[in-house]
Amino acid sequence: MMMNLLVIAMIGAIGYIWASRGFFSALLHFACVLASGAIALSVWEPLAYMALGQVDTQWIIDMIWGASLLVPFVLCTAILTSGMNALVRANAQCDGITNIIGGGVCGLGTAIITSGILVMSLGMVRSRPDFLDYQAVAYDGQGSVVQADSLWVPVDKLTAGAYLMMSEGTLASGEPLAKWRPRLALDGHLLRLGPNDNTLKYTLRPKDVGFLGRYLVGNGQQPVPFRDLVGDGKKVLDIAGDDLSRQNNGQYYLEGFVVQFKAGAREKNGQVVIGAGHIQLVLRSADDSESLALQPLAMFSQAKGESLQMGRWRFDGKDVFLASAGGAADPVMGFEFMVPRRSANPWQPVALYIRGVRFELTDPYTEQPIKPFAEYGSASEYTLAIDSNTIVDEVTRAVASMSREEAGRFNTTNITGLNSPLKVTNILPGVVLNKGDIRSIDIDDQNRIVGGKSRFERKNLLARGSERSLEVRSFLPGPNTVIVQVDVSPKLGNDDNPFSLLGPVSDEATGAPVLIDNLNQRYEAIGYVYEEQNAVEVAFAPGSPITDKNQLPSLSRARTDQKLTLIFRVSLNVSVTGYAIGTKVVQELTPPKKLDQAQR
Repeated sequence: MMMNLLVIAMIGAIGYIWASRGFFSALLHFACVLASGAIALSVWEPLAYMALGQVDTQWIIDMIWGASLLVPFVLCTAILTSGMNALVRANAQCDGITNIIGGGVCGLGTAIITSGILVMSLGMVRSRPDFLDYQAVAYDGQGSVVQADSLWVPVDKLTAGAYLMMSEGTLASGEPLAKWRPRLALDGHLLRLGPNDNTLKYTLRPKDVGFLGRYLVGNGQQPVPFRDLVGDGKKVLDIAGDDLSRQNNGQYYLEGFVVQFKAGAREKNGQVVIGAGHIQLVLRSADDSESLALQPLAMFSQAKGESLQMGRWRFDGKDVFLASAGGAADPVMGFEFMVPRRSANPWQPVALYIRGVRFELTDPYTEQPIKPFAEYGSASEYTLAIDSNTIVDEVTRAVASMSREEAGRFNTTNITGLNSPLKVTNILPGVVLNKGDIRSIDIDDQNRIVGGKSRFERKNLLARGSERSLEVRSFLPGPNTVIVQVDVSPKLGNDDNPFSLLGPVSDEATGAPVLIDNLNQRYEAIGYVYEEQNAVEVAFAPGSPITDKNQLPSLSRARTDQKLTLIFRVSLNVSVTGYAIGTKVVQELTPPKKLDQAQR
């Protein structure tokens, strides 16, 4: 209701203003607004990607797509209107009827474009899916993404449709907007879909996700039954809500894509969470005349943190969102799409959008779609490839080639002592925070730290044994993970610390401090506790792992009052085999430390 009222008010106000100013003035202003919209849409994506490459603050990242469209539109409208007024200083005289009707028509066009750009821009910022009582897309009961609400005056669809049509006509270019964004009016709303209306990160930055490869299922000479491709008896609907099995004679194949998510893709709880609205495939007909946008049918990902075994998961229910397993860095996931089979003028993939980040799927040298790393002739062959993990053998897994030449060997037989540099515990090392003075640290109902960063004076900390209800003394382990702490201070008492950041191996290494498990999975630090003589700093951010040792507090060999403990979340039931900086192993654990005890 609120969005409808806003649009109606804008249309009424803008239409009245320009109807009262006369036809010629309204016509000139409409031309300026029309041109401003075209300019804004032409710079929208380049401007957004440029900004995403420069910004690290999440709330700004979540607004960039909307701001990158709205701000250029407003600026261009102001500049073009001012320029037009300077060039055309006198108004052409028309009769009263012409002024009212002509001015009203031009004012209506101006109002539709202005309010349409505003509605699309608002749809491209992080908020609830039903922001201002307008939810353009939603999940049906069987997991498909379908159109939901429509405005009384659908200014967003009218505006998007007009510019998409002009991009292949009056304003045609070599790379028309209609080729890359066939569902322009809905794209922003798709990214806002979140579990139980909770808002996830709206978008990712290009550095937060990497493209690994493409595969095909059932695209051979012999068609594969629709039900075999789907894997169950549930309906699969297109965005319009129509049953795919009743279209195209039920002839489809699967286009699949494998991607790798980086540290910046994690949500606040430390997991990568994906819904069917967050991934989009755009295909173009072979004759370059039309585009088709699709949402994924299913995905595959690591089933459990303690195993590299992959599992396939269908988006098969209302508000189904799938999360990464365990705590390993750089999880690999694959997404599959139902594509209509056409012998004439077949569809060819041109772009894959992952949470707003676009990967072009055309080989720049051959100008043909990138070649698939695997082609599966049947659904059973594809399922076997997932079950046996061979589907990811052809692409790069999130495992770096580790250098072990200079690694030391750390005995884990007894790591329970106070001076042990490695501990498996979620208790804060050596400090207890006061619940009444936790500043920007967030805690749950059991006083466990769930996120935040603050610096405290030692005099404001609690002594152990204080009133238990006031004590904040542990980190939240997370789903199927445990907390492992590594002391990287220069000294352990009077002895050198084998894990020290200032040690001979660590000092020369570059990159992130990581733990390595028996499956060669890497775990980045998600926080730290830094202590000095009069102050303590606590940082814990599962959604923003530390990706470089330079992000940590600076240590000095000349200071004896510094202590720095790194906090890791490691998958339950794996064995930690080593500690590394970047790709250089600092210490190998002998024997590997088995993490088979859940933490409270």
